[in-house]
Amino acid sequence: MKEYFRQPIVDTFDMRICMAKSVRHSVDFNHAEEKDLHKIVIPLDFYMLETGTVHGLAFWFDVAFTGSTQTVWLSTSPTEALTHWYQVRCLLESPLFTKAGQLLTGTVILQANHRQSYDVTIDVSIEGVDHTRSVNTLDLKNPYFRYTGQPVVPPPGTSTISPSEAYWGQLDAHGARQGTVLLFYTNLFEHVRDNGDQI
Repeated sequence: MKEYFRQPIVDTFDMRICMAKSVRHSVDFNHAEEKDLHKIVIPLDFYMLETGTVHGLAFWFDVAFTGSTQTVWLSTSPTEALTHWYQVRCLLESPLFTKAGQLLTGTVILQANHRQSYDVTIDVSIEGVDHTRSVNTLDLKNPYFRYTGQPVVPPPGTSTISPSEAYWGQLDAHGARQGTVLLFYTNLFEHVRDNGDQI
């Protein structure tokens, strides 16, 4: 169990599984020194947008390539086209149940290790609620690759119309209506053939 929970999950996901807006940590590589990257401390303040269970934190990065005449962005966000890096999710050993409007606070510490990677320690709690702290340390060098190349599936409960009706409507639009028209022309042809009518 310890090893499983120490593995970051590498795959894709629908942005709608996120229960709060992103917290952004910026590094300016024009000015950052190597020692600044040995230990990275990221303070967290998540204002929960919905009620539910927080199973962990999702991570991705955006890079701005600042040129002399324009800036070009590379994004690994789940809202953007898939890249080589996918996204990463780090689980909590003990999930936290939060309500909409609550504040989830804590820190993420990325500590460089001798394996040319980072150990990631997540420490979060719900502000004002006792006994809600959850801590986990993960090994970025030992990820669990779960991507399949399949389209990302939206989380349950995000449909705004009946999925069954949407399915049959899509079928009607692409196949069933064409079949009906074809059947109409077939019946018309048989009527003409049998009755000698002219079109």
